[in-house]
Amino acid sequence: GGEATPAGEDEGGEEPGPEEPAAPKKPKKKKKKKKRPQPSGEDGGEPAGDDGSEPDPEPEPEPEPEPEPAGDEG
Repeated sequence: GGEATPAGEDEGGEEPGPEEPAAPKKPKKKKKKKKRPQPSGEDGGEPAGDDGSEPDPEPEPEPEPEPEPAGDEG
């Protein structure tokens, strides 16, 4: 046995050991804001349907009640 050499001096100096890899830090990804479905008229004019693909069909107007013939009331 001789003099104990300080750890690391004999094995490459100041290179990082296996416990701390010299990997570059990953840049933080910016979170993209999800576009919320806008109410009809703002994003293109089409009314928003249930699925967003096709606008809902317009409801058919209810038929007006026929006027009763006059004369029953006297």
